[in-house]
Amino acid sequence: MVSFRCAPSTIPTDVLQCSLEQEALRAFAICDTDCDGSINQQEFAFFLRALGQNPTNAEVKLLPETADYDTAFKHYNENKKEPETEDHIRQLFKVWDKNNHGTIEFKDLAQCLKIFGSATEDNFTEEEIEHLKKEADVQGDTFEYGKFLDLMVKTQEPHLVASLDDSWPKGAATVYK
Repeated sequence: MVSFRCAPSTIPTDVLQCSLEQEALRAFAICDTDCDGSINQQEFAFFLRALGQNPTNAEVKLLPETADYDTAFKHYNENKKEPETEDHIRQLFKVWDKNNHGTIEFKDLAQCLKIFGSATEDNFTEEEIEHLKKEADVQGDTFEYGKFLDLMVKTQEPHLVASLDDSWPKGAATVYK
């Protein structure tokens, strides 16, 4: 097991890398459900998501079957993708926003989520679409993407502060226990 080189009580808040390492260790400890110092492929994917990454199903299949912390953190650093910008995501939503009102029909979004990504097995299931609808607080068939956009941008970043409190961004239906 790796030893952490920064004592948590002495970490300056402005030292991002140290904070990232601390968050990575915390995420790894959570993912290592049997506490044996290694994570399996699905836990590895969860580890990457906890650090703001969004690996596709195809990328998850290429992850090692098991990994220790050093291997997982090295993989994260070597394959880290920069978050999509808010403007880029907004432009994607505007493709369906014919009237430029900040809303689209949810059925149009749902159809795209079912189709796009099918080549990599990343298309959404009905259950995932229903979950998204609840999290995005969709009323009727109107999806106000402006409200949801902030949540999408915030959750792409590693969550370096407030690991265990209620300040992590969440959708309308999310309840932290």
